[in-house]
Amino acid sequence: MNVAKISAFVAARDEEDRIVRCLRSLSWADERIVILDAATTDATAERARPLATDLVVRPWDGFAGVKRIALSRCRNDWVLWLDADEAVDPELATAIRAAVADPRGHAGFRMRRRNHYLGRIVRHGAWSNDRVLRLFRKDAARIVDRLVHEGVAVAGPVGDLDGALDHWSYRDLLHHQRKIATWSRLWAAEAKRAGRRAGPHDLLFRPPLRFLKGYVLKAGFLDGRAGLVLAFLDAVYVGMKYASLIEANLDRGDGEDPERGGTEEGGTTDE
Repeated sequence: MNVAKISAFVAARDEEDRIVRCLRSLSWADERIVILDAATTDATAERARPLATDLVVRPWDGFAGVKRIALSRCRNDWVLWLDADEAVDPELATAIRAAVADPRGHAGFRMRRRNHYLGRIVRHGAWSNDRVLRLFRKDAARIVDRLVHEGVAVAGPVGDLDGALDHWSYRDLLHHQRKIATWSRLWAAEAKRAGRRAGPHDLLFRPPLRFLKGYVLKAGFLDGRAGLVLAFLDAVYVGMKYASLIEANLDRGDGEDPERGGTEEGGTTDE
């Protein structure tokens, strides 16, 4: 019986401290592709090269654009996408191989992401039920074009796998704060492009509601100090998103009407 082979790809920039862990967790994959941002200044390439079957260094083309490039280089029918701050645990690796050997009509599979924050596993709060679609048949997949939090869509049924995808999104609090600044501006640019606006109510109500949802309703307090910090910065991120959207929609031309800046109604309801 011919067993379907798996291509895994990782996009990275300045990930010398995490790329080896990621690629070692993929040692069982038939193909390991690393797309490295040409702006990388550390030793990511040197550390990745012995573990990768294909290492490509090229200018960054946006999150979705880089994923499309990586997908086009995959030679096998099944593709697994990881970020450099993730690693496949042994149970998930076994589940992936079993799913590819007998997909039972599925075009893709979701997996549970086990998030790590401030030295502990996050078991409650906003990250407690984090599942991501990362394994898919190449001919059934397309990368969803978003400036931030890009994803993949598949044509066909999607199943769920056992095991966990370990995720270390933030190295420390400073790294978390920098990501908030970057992602909030990208989100605002995407929202503006879609014609969305924000007003004072978005800043006044959305952040505290986000905090209460993660820390109280989803029991983030059970994760101790890490849960408190995470819920707080998650609320800060929501506030920064809508503040950035207000800024993005300001009229910056000469003769700007100060009564209009950032006061339009019509904020979204996704947060």
